Amino acid sequence: MPIPDGPALTRKEKNAIRVLPCALCLGMPPFSDGARCHPHRIVQGQHGGSYTVDNVIPLCPACHQAVDRVPCIAASRRGGFGRAAKLTKAQLSAIS
Repeated sequence: MPIPDGPALTRKEKNAIRVLPCALCLGMPPFSDGARCHPHRIVQGQHGGSYTVDNVIPLCPACHQAVDRVPCIAASRRGGFGRAAKLTKAQLSAIS
Protein backbone atom coordinates (compact mmCIF):
# COMPACT_ATOMS: atom_id res chain seq x y z
CA MET A 1 0.00 0.00 0.00
CA PRO A 2 1.44 3.38 -0.89
CA ILE A 3 1.90 5.76 1.99
CA PRO A 4 -0.66 8.59 1.81
CA ASP A 5 1.12 11.85 1.22
CA GLY A 6 0.11 15.47 1.42
CA PRO A 7 0.43 18.52 3.61
CA ALA A 8 0.64 17.89 7.34
CA LEU A 9 -2.43 18.68 9.40
CA THR A 10 -2.34 21.93 11.29
CA ARG A 11 -2.93 22.00 15.04
CA LYS A 12 -6.38 23.49 14.32
CA GLU A 13 -7.23 20.57 11.98
CA LYS A 14 -6.03 18.01 14.53
CA ASN A 15 -8.21 19.64 17.20
CA ALA A 16 -11.20 19.66 14.81
CA ILE A 17 -10.86 15.86 14.43
CA ARG A 18 -11.51 15.50 18.16
CA VAL A 19 -15.17 16.50 17.74
CA LEU A 20 -15.90 14.26 14.72
CA PRO A 21 -17.65 10.89 15.15
CA CYS A 22 -15.47 7.83 15.58
CA ALA A 23 -14.73 6.23 12.19
CA LEU A 24 -15.29 2.72 13.61
CA CYS A 25 -18.14 2.78 16.14
CA LEU A 26 -19.62 6.09 14.92
CA GLY A 27 -19.85 7.32 18.53
CA MET A 28 -20.16 11.08 18.92
CA PRO A 29 -17.93 12.96 21.37
CA PRO A 30 -17.85 14.01 24.09
CA PHE A 31 -18.13 10.51 25.51
CA SER A 32 -19.43 9.63 28.97
CA ASP A 33 -16.01 10.25 30.54
CA GLY A 34 -15.61 13.59 28.72
CA ALA A 35 -13.05 12.20 26.26
CA ARG A 36 -12.99 13.15 22.60
CA CYS A 37 -11.78 11.37 19.45
CA HIS A 38 -8.08 10.98 18.74
CA PRO A 39 -6.49 11.65 15.35
CA HIS A 40 -5.26 8.16 14.37
CA ARG A 41 -2.73 7.55 11.59
CA ILE A 42 -3.80 4.70 9.30
CA VAL A 43 -0.17 4.11 8.30
CA GLN A 44 1.75 4.50 11.55
CA GLY A 45 4.76 6.78 11.94
CA GLN A 46 7.11 3.83 12.29
CA HIS A 47 6.04 2.78 8.79
CA GLY A 48 6.44 6.23 7.28
CA GLY A 49 2.92 7.57 7.88
CA SER A 50 2.31 11.13 8.98
CA TYR A 51 -0.58 13.27 10.13
CA THR A 52 -2.09 14.17 6.74
CA VAL A 53 -5.69 14.42 5.58
CA ASP A 54 -5.38 11.14 3.65
CA ASN A 55 -3.76 9.24 6.52
CA VAL A 56 -5.80 10.29 9.58
CA ILE A 57 -9.15 9.09 10.88
CA PRO A 58 -10.92 10.04 14.13
CA LEU A 59 -11.12 7.21 16.67
CA CYS A 60 -12.73 7.26 20.10
CA PRO A 61 -10.41 6.21 22.95
CA ALA A 62 -11.87 2.67 23.12
CA CYS A 63 -11.58 2.02 19.38
CA HIS A 64 -8.12 3.59 19.28
CA GLN A 65 -6.94 1.26 22.03
CA ALA A 66 -8.52 -1.77 20.30
CA VAL A 67 -6.94 -0.94 16.93
CA ASP A 68 -3.51 -0.54 18.50
CA ARG A 69 -3.86 -3.64 20.68
CA VAL A 70 -5.27 -6.27 18.31
CA PRO A 71 -2.99 -7.47 15.50
CA CYS A 72 -5.79 -8.43 13.09
CA ILE A 73 -7.25 -4.92 13.25
CA ALA A 74 -3.81 -3.38 13.01
CA ALA A 75 -3.22 -5.40 9.84
CA SER A 76 -6.59 -4.40 8.36
CA ARG A 77 -5.96 -0.72 9.01
CA ARG A 78 -2.90 -0.93 6.79
CA GLY A 79 -5.36 -1.71 4.00
CA GLY A 80 -6.73 1.80 4.39
CA PHE A 81 -9.72 3.61 5.78
CA GLY A 82 -12.23 1.61 3.71
CA ARG A 83 -11.36 -1.68 5.37
CA ALA A 84 -11.01 -0.27 8.88
CA ALA A 85 -14.34 1.53 8.65
CA LYS A 86 -16.16 -1.73 7.92
CA LEU A 87 -15.52 -3.10 11.39
CA THR A 88 -18.72 -3.06 13.38
CA LYS A 89 -19.43 -2.18 16.98
CA ALA A 90 -20.22 -5.88 17.61
CA GLN A 91 -16.82 -6.93 16.24
CA LEU A 92 -15.05 -4.45 18.47
CA SER A 93 -16.98 -5.50 21.57
CA ALA A 94 -16.16 -9.14 20.81
CA ILE A 95 -12.44 -8.41 21.06
CA SER A 96 -12.57 -5.98 23.97
